Amino acid sequence: MTDHIGAFIQATATTEPGGAGTDHLAMDNTDIRFAHPLTLGSASGTVGLSLNNNPTVTDVINTVPAWRFNYISPTLTPGGASPMLDGGLAGQVWGLNAYVFLNDSWYAELGGYQGLSRSFLEHSNVLAATDPYNKLDGTNPYWRLAYMKNDGKQFYSVGLFGMNASIMPDGQTDTDKYRDIGIDASYHFHQTYGVTAGLFRINGSADSGLYASAADSGFAGNPDTDGYILQADWTPLGKHGSWGEPWANLRLGLQYTWYTKFNGATNNYDGNGRNASDNNTLYAFVWTSF
Repeated sequence: MTDHIGAFIQATATTEPGGAGTDHLAMDNTDIRFAHPLTLGSASGTVGLSLNNNPTVTDVINTVPAWRFNYISPTLTPGGASPMLDGGLAGQVWGLNAYVFLNDSWYAELGGYQGLSRSFLEHSNVLAATDPYNKLDGTNPYWRLAYMKNDGKQFYSVGLFGMNASIMPDGQTDTDKYRDIGIDASYHFHQTYGVTAGLFRINGSADSGLYASAADSGFAGNPDTDGYILQADWTPLGKHGSWGEPWANLRLGLQYTWYTKFNGATNNYDGNGRNASDNNTLYAFVWTSF
């Protein structure tokens, strides 16, 4: 919009079945930011501010929840608890974040988020009148620190991020407390071969109204879920120097997810003899864009 102000605004249209027309247009990920060059001694980079509606949508590495690894995943595993940062606040909050990016390597971000009103969310088609409304209580801090290196042939990164959130379910006065902390790392060689690893560990107070562990398993209502994700992928086209650059792209990948704990237990978490390891999944995929 100007030399120092730009925006990324995403909207999602929902169409009625049978082609009857557009049902509604909803506000989706939005990031409006100010950026300015920065020089600190021998270091140079960018400093700025972001006004946005989804914690992690501002990130410069596609490993955090808004655009995150694992970018595609199977839907075979029964539903369990998930971090609040993993889409639990997307589109329902607003935040102002300050960030700095130095020498194309170091990235740091600090900000705070508050809840949007139910009226605004309904008028912008984020919530329907019958949807639950989970409002943030006060200002809730978000932070990010990452280091990355890209020499044109290979890229690697490692980082930390986190958020403390106090949420009033259905807009009531009592609050649920969430503390999400993430560790991310990735590596791509010759813009072709990639390996990405993920660790998830979810702990929380038992609540039989929220979590579906079987009562006779001895772990009723316990959300504790631990495990790992490992993905290897190959991107043969679309990279620098390829005959298809930049119009053809293809990625082939293999992803494995294994659980060491699920809904509070390693063994017999549902009272019917199902173990956490029974949810382990090997997933092969083909991903293309053009």
